[in-house]
Amino acid sequence: MGDTASAPYPDRLDIDEAFGFVFRSKGWFGKMLLLDLFALLSVVLVGAFFCYGYLIEISRAVRRGERELPPWNQLGKKFVDGLLLGIAFLIWTIPLLILGGLVAGLTAAIGCTTSESGETTCSNPNGLLIGVIVLLAFVLFALYILLFVLIPAIWAQFLDGGLGAALKVAAVFRRAVFKPGITLLVLLMYLATSFLAGLGVVAIFIGLLFTFPYAFFVQSHLYGQFARITDAAAS
Repeated sequence: MGDTASAPYPDRLDIDEAFGFVFRSKGWFGKMLLLDLFALLSVVLVGAFFCYGYLIEISRAVRRGERELPPWNQLGKKFVDGLLLGIAFLIWTIPLLILGGLVAGLTAAIGCTTSESGETTCSNPNGLLIGVIVLLAFVLFALYILLFVLIPAIWAQFLDGGLGAALKVAAVFRRAVFKPGITLLVLLMYLATSFLAGLGVVAIFIGLLFTFPYAFFVQSHLYGQFARITDAAAS
């Protein structure tokens, strides 16, 4: 812990380090099982905040140059961190929720329904209104893509200064576009590791116990690297 030699290339992602650091960490299997345990408690929501809090701590450790999984301590702090990050993402999704509600309301107003075959029919068709709905649906889709692209930058901002920093729109966008290739690679690795997590389902419960926490640990490591690389853009 505390070894800054893990970041010899601060201007690029170390993918090998992200995928390998888990197995170099002391007690890595037990730390995986603890994440699984808190994930199971997510059925009552509380567990999710502990999970997020621990993943945040992984990113912070990587940002500092540390090379192992952090301990599962200071659970109160982890819960608060996870809760605040959840609030940050909820606030970022407000425009999408509003626009999605508007699309749903307009669709209901013209009585549109979709059959099992995928055919859409409207009991009260209105050409202009349908055009507006289609336009808003495209905007909504674009906003979803934009939010997905901004996730690493929002996460990095939270590491930098908590909830307030995660809501600084200009700083988030500066991080996201600072090194577009790095942002794209982090997102691709997110998709790849999410697929890896899903492979645990194929191996039934035992596989999921391993692939689920491992994927999130790798993602958190990459977010920590992303934060370190883009710190210069946030100031």
